[in-house]
Amino acid sequence: MASTTFVTGTTITSDWANDVDAAVYQASSGISGSVDRTLLNKVADSISVKDFGAVGDGVTDDTAAIQAAFDSITGNRPVAVYFPMNDSSKYYRITSTLNVTKPCLIHGDGEYGTAIVGDWTNNAQYILSFDLTAGTTYFYTIRDITIYSKNAGAVRGLLLKNTPYVTLENVYFVNCYNGIVVTGTNNFSHDYRRVVTYNSTVSGVRFTSFTGGGQFLYDACTFAGDTGWVMESDSTLDSATFVNCNFEQCTTNSFVMNGTCRGLSFIGCRTEGLNGVNDFIIDPPVAGVVSGLSVIGCAF
Repeated sequence: MASTTFVTGTTITSDWANDVDAAVYQASSGISGSVDRTLLNKVADSISVKDFGAVGDGVTDDTAAIQAAFDSITGNRPVAVYFPMNDSSKYYRITSTLNVTKPCLIHGDGEYGTAIVGDWTNNAQYILSFDLTAGTTYFYTIRDITIYSKNAGAVRGLLLKNTPYVTLENVYFVNCYNGIVVTGTNNFSHDYRRVVTYNSTVSGVRFTSFTGGGQFLYDACTFAGDTGWVMESDSTLDSATFVNCNFEQCTTNSFVMNGTCRGLSFIGCRTEGLNGVNDFIIDPPVAGVVSGLSVIGCAF
């Protein structure tokens, strides 16, 4: 459609109105060989929580708006859900759990740029909950974001139940009762890179009633709080590997393995400032075992 310059008093014809409604205006990447797309098509590449009314000013309750964004996902192919950065003092305030049931990529603009803050005092609830039925959906990613409890120790961070193929990258869990809780019968191929659990009241990462899965990799992660990483005696894990990880200023224990683990490796890890009696505890149940233990280049 040819361009038109409007002046005050111009009546816009139906053709123009229809074109505006249909968002036919083209967006070009300017790259040789690229194809022009409509603006509507281009902005639909990902879902922004602001498209559903989230404000992110640290005051407004954004729970319903963010939940609406997650609920809009259909099918079993991952969809990007974007939390745009606001002013450094602002955040997305929620007052109850956000439930995620479909594969997605949850991302912000960096752990210092985007934060979801749970503002309540019930430590049985999570900020983000992936409470799924085993064997139904796969592939979940969270990156470049902070998960924060406004009232220290009053909120749990992330629940991962029956969630295969999970990637967490550049994610901070701050002031949570438990940072990450892993449970269920269908969890495998989890990859955590630069994940920090800071000032956790009980534990940074906790495995409970975990009976089916493995291949957990922690790369350049930091675990801080009362206990850094815990597997309870009712859990069984196939392979956990810690590479260049830091267990820092843990109050009671840095690492506790009370379950069964078939393959446990520490490479280039360290602990610092433990205030409790035991740094590392590896004590499987009577019928359990910890096998394939490997410690390379660590400072405990």
